Order: sequence, then C-alpha cells, then structure tokens
Amino acid sequence: EMNPQTKTNILKFTGLAIAAFALFTLVCVISYLMTWSQDQSLSITSVYKEAKLIKNTGNYFGYNWSRFLVQDCFGLGSFALVVLLGFYAWKLFFRNSQLGIVRITLLSISGSVISSALLAAVSIVTKTTNCFGGGLGGYAGNVIVSFLHSIGGYWTVGIVLVLCSIVWLLCASKAFSRWFSRIGEKKEKAEVSENEEIAVDSTREDAPV
Repeated sequence: EMNPQTKTNILKFTGLAIAAFALFTLVCVISYLMTWSQDQSLSITSVYKEAKLIKNTGNYFGYNWSRFLVQDCFGLGSFALVVLLGFYAWKLFFRNSQLGIVRITLLSISGSVISSALLAAVSIVTKTTNCFGGGLGGYAGNVIVSFLHSIGGYWTVGIVLVLCSIVWLLCASKAFSRWFSRIGEKKEKAEVSENEEIAVDSTREDAPV
C-alpha cells in the first residue's frame, strides 16, 4: 500500500504537470489567433521539416494542438477547456474536496459547446466564417448551427441557442438564477424572496459540520 506522503507527492506533481500543460495550451491558442494565417500557408510536410518557419509560440506541436482546438473543435470556446485544465490542476495540487469536479467538468464542456455554437452564429452574421480557419466557433459550432438551420431555419438556431444559454447560466450562476426567478414579480414580493434566500443561506453557513 502506498504511504500518504508518496500519494500526496504524486497528486501534487500531477497537478503541476496539468497546470504546465494548461499554460502551454493557453499560450499556443493565443499565438494561433495571431499567426494562424501565416502558419496555415505552409503545407503539413514543410511545417514538419522546417519547423523554424512556424510562427506559433509552441512551434510544430503547439501549432497543431491549437489548430485542432480552435479550427477543428470549439473556436474561441476552446478557452473554456483551458479553464477546465486549470481547475483539475488546482484540485490535484491543493487536494480541495470542496470543488465539485463533475459539476465543473460538465459546465466547462457544455460551455465550450454552447459558446462554440453562439460564436459560429456570430461568424455567419458578420461574414467571418473563414476567420481562424474555421470561424469564431470552429468546426463543432458550424456543425451545430448547420444542423439547427437545416431543421428549422435561423429562427430555430436563435431560439435553441438562447434557451441553452439560459439553462447553462441557471446551472452555473446562483446570482443569475435568483435574478431569473424574480423576472415578472412585483418588487415587494421579489424583495421578500431575496430575504428568505439570504436567511436560508446564513442558516446553512451557521449549521455545524
């Protein structure tokens, strides 16, 4: 059986490794946004053989990794995955059991998908579908928007994306959830509801662990 100190060291080292990869990914993605057109003018073979020509900060691997995330996956929504990696690193290094790993994972991935689709719709409206190689929302966003458009037109695209965004915000933000629940209520009733929620939250904080 592994002793506690060895287990702790392994978890902390894994956290540091993931943090380093998250930082590398962030730098490469930002670099890709600035140099993608220059790097994509090179063929795959010449990129491999003449890596010094690549403008991306991460060189050959960084360029291909960031291109996969931005162009082939979620576009600018890929930044949510960087946040997810940072969360994993934090949780492993500090062994914080109060942070819900399943909840954060689901919110990050769903946030990437929804933001990808929203950005793809923006690309269509602003005629920037070729930006970054796959538009602002990447290939995943384009597929989602194209599917929704094929079954109901752009009205369907807008309605579905707005509803998905509201659901995501309700799950991710207590402040947004409180604000949303008070829409349409009279001011006095809304204030009473808010005071009740504050009282419930304070009761939970004072409860013994």
